[in-house]
Amino acid sequence: MKQLDKHWLTEGLLDVEYKQYILLAWLQKAKRQFRDVRLYPALAQLIDQHRHLNSLMEGRKNLDKSVKGDVIGLDFKKLRKVHKHMQDHPDLDRYLNELLALAEPLLRETIDEGTSLYELVESGLEFAPVGIQPIYQREGYLMVLDEPRKEVLSYRYHHSQIDTGKERMLRLDCRQVDRRRVGFSDTLEQIKLNLTRLIPELPHPAAFMVRANQSYPLEQTLLPVAKRRLLRELAA
Repeated sequence: MKQLDKHWLTEGLLDVEYKQYILLAWLQKAKRQFRDVRLYPALAQLIDQHRHLNSLMEGRKNLDKSVKGDVIGLDFKKLRKVHKHMQDHPDLDRYLNELLALAEPLLRETIDEGTSLYELVESGLEFAPVGIQPIYQREGYLMVLDEPRKEVLSYRYHHSQIDTGKERMLRLDCRQVDRRRVGFSDTLEQIKLNLTRLIPELPHPAAFMVRANQSYPLEQTLLPVAKRRLLRELAA
């Protein structure tokens, strides 16, 4: 799903009905993704767009400046500068107020739909450590067990912190290192042992299991939810 340009509100034709059409068309794409139980990237894009919209609402002075555009002349009667969009759209405040009031609840409603789906998926996951856990857990393995497909996908993870200057953000990098079908006799402990043989630089790794009781799209739903669950465990 393609992200909606962050400047969709302030660029191009400044017409509320036209902008509403653009937003609704984009939101319909997100809703179709949710109906197919595909959470990402749609949910992350919606949250990012809503955060950006709130920033614009809080900084109306900067928003007004971005909408008005470049100065193209002077209005000596009203003693003001004439901006690029002013000639075509004399009532900018009404345009901004109407569009912002329209867009925010629509975005929030679609985010709530995606969040409800996320919670439903997560509530059906089983999460547990595999074997004895070491003290050092910034690196290890995440085993995603897809029971309907009888598969275990193993990912090597690395947990780190990023200092942005204002706050510290947690980051989790994952890369797939193994994928195998499993039978009744196979155990996650055996798979963990095989991983230590495959990657000897982690002789005593931390390992966690996520078990899904339904088949979900791996990249769009199952893996992102599993990673966020693991991130909460490591941050605890």
